[in-house]
Amino acid sequence: MWVVLGLLVTHPLGGVVALPLLARLYIRQKDLGDAPENARPVFATTLVMAVELVRWAHGWLKWWAKAVWVVADGAYAQAPVLKPLRALG
Repeated sequence: MWVVLGLLVTHPLGGVVALPLLARLYIRQKDLGDAPENARPVFATTLVMAVELVRWAHGWLKWWAKAVWVVADGAYAQAPVLKPLRALG
């Protein structure tokens, strides 16, 4: 499964399109056990990955004084996501 950060842009023919900007591959923790220790990625939940992606975008967009808007379904509207994002401003 992928955790994806998208950039919303207006299409010249009308409407809005979301373009994938940055993504992280999510691997379940129980599936990491078979990988060699030196090749195993650090486990992170999808919620932690989502916060990291938004922090990355916030770091770039603040240079242009642009706001970051987060649109998420109910699964991401939880304290592990909302609390760190509120701290960004």
